[in-house]
Amino acid sequence: MRFARTELSRQRRQLMRAILDNPKEAYFLSSRELARRYSVDAATIVRTIQALGYQRFADFAADLREHFVRQITPYTVAKAASQEKRSVGGHVEHGLDRDSENLSVLKSTLDTDRVRRAGDADPPLAANPRGRCGSRGVAGVVPGLRPDAGRP
Repeated sequence: MRFARTELSRQRRQLMRAILDNPKEAYFLSSRELARRYSVDAATIVRTIQALGYQRFADFAADLREHFVRQITPYTVAKAASQEKRSVGGHVEHGLDRDSENLSVLKSTLDTDRVRRAGDADPPLAANPRGRCGSRGVAGVVPGLRPDAGRP
């Protein structure tokens, strides 16, 4: 977010701090709803985000959503899941359902031809007959590691 680099009045800093400290309560709100939530005029919200350098509220909202997502940790997810009234089996079933949905989305959006072309252009890492990675193996991706390092 652009908050740290911008000169804001004390009131605008307080407003932005309140929004950033509670992104889960604000990331989905419109500018009017955000104004209502923080007891300010909608124009104050718009002027504040413009002072931060955003041209449109939608750009600010996208950054706020990204900020919210970055705050999510495995602990946050586990805590939220524990607050749901499910049995252990229910949590497992819910996780499997989500995984299945994610795989369906991946399958429907994956360009397999592009993946094949990429694989043909850059063959996968393969072991040579002596069991060592070829020159395109680890040495090809670790800076400073020579392909012949460690060979007799």
